[in-house]
Amino acid sequence: MMLICLFSIAMSFASLWIRKTAWLWGSFLIIAIITAFKAHVISYLALFPLAALFICQYALMYNVNKTVRFLLFCTATLISLALLFHFLPGFYPIKPYAPFDTPFIGIFVLALSIPLISSRVALRKMLRISLPILIVALILLNGIALKMGVIHFDLKLPLNTPAWLGANLFLITIPEEAFFRGFIQREAYIWFGKTPLAACGAIFIGSIFFVLVHLAWVGSFPFLCLIFIASLLYGSLYQWTGTIESSIFCHFLFNVTHFLLFT
Repeated sequence: MMLICLFSIAMSFASLWIRKTAWLWGSFLIIAIITAFKAHVISYLALFPLAALFICQYALMYNVNKTVRFLLFCTATLISLALLFHFLPGFYPIKPYAPFDTPFIGIFVLALSIPLISSRVALRKMLRISLPILIVALILLNGIALKMGVIHFDLKLPLNTPAWLGANLFLITIPEEAFFRGFIQREAYIWFGKTPLAACGAIFIGSIFFVLVHLAWVGSFPFLCLIFIASLLYGSLYQWTGTIESSIFCHFLFNVTHFLLFT
């Protein structure tokens, strides 16, 4: 039952790139929630914040006035951060690399607000821009981290690698990028007026949130600085290409590189 639950929520995300319709992603999400009840992963208390988050994200699809938009943004942000930190009642831990509450910070944003790549031409364009930048960033940031001693080489291929890759992509990386870039950064950009200066401010704000969240897991200040720089990269690529896939692609490959090659 647990595997069906996690598979269903992963498919809810994946289906958005297959056919972005509510009946498809919503059906998988409903299956995930029902099986989560059966597997004792959530209780009925979890439905209240999830419903509130959906309502906020649905309302933000429309051109509401600034005051209402700000209130909706603050409410959605607080609920999402509470989900990220596992503060809300009604959610029970599964495994460290497969949290059930984290995916909800991104699924409604992706499904309701963010345009997704729908053609091979757009995908190739995104990769042409992102891949060279990613390769340079991987070499530079990991080189600096090695020099500073915050990471060390640790080449490995654990037996749980396939499970970790799937969980990290669908349950962590995609939701985090949807939230920090597709929600926080996009809303800040809209609020500041969609100018080049607004873009810089939005990238910075999204990255500050990203680092603050990582304070719960990373105690090294130099490592946090590198995480901030990486986040600026993710945000800049999203702002430049206009595709959330670019930041997801870079974030995921950074995670994979660290998982396979470093401590």
